[in-house]
Amino acid sequence: MDTTVGRLDSEWTRRLFTSVEYQHQDFAGLSFSVPRYLDAVSVEDARLDRLAVTVNAWLGGGLGVSGTLARSWSEGTVAREAGDIPFVPDWTGQFELTYVHPSRV
Repeated sequence: MDTTVGRLDSEWTRRLFTSVEYQHQDFAGLSFSVPRYLDAVSVEDARLDRLAVTVNAWLGGGLGVSGTLARSWSEGTVAREAGDIPFVPDWTGQFELTYVHPSRV
């Protein structure tokens, strides 16, 4: 597996941070199984690209929020058929709410 990653982090203010990350992966001979799925999936050769944007904000009073939105593109050969890699979503997102007690516990 060959991986290339590029990331740009920015601090806009004391309370707002962002990042943009790009990942490119080339791999061959990948095999994985999914629980409760009958057979393992074998990917003969494939390419995966992912672009993610993250925003972090400190709200004050020990509260912070974060959100990530990512887009993935995949292409590979599975069981002698070319196309998208199984189980790789096109879009993913994540939202987090964080609280830190003043005593840092």
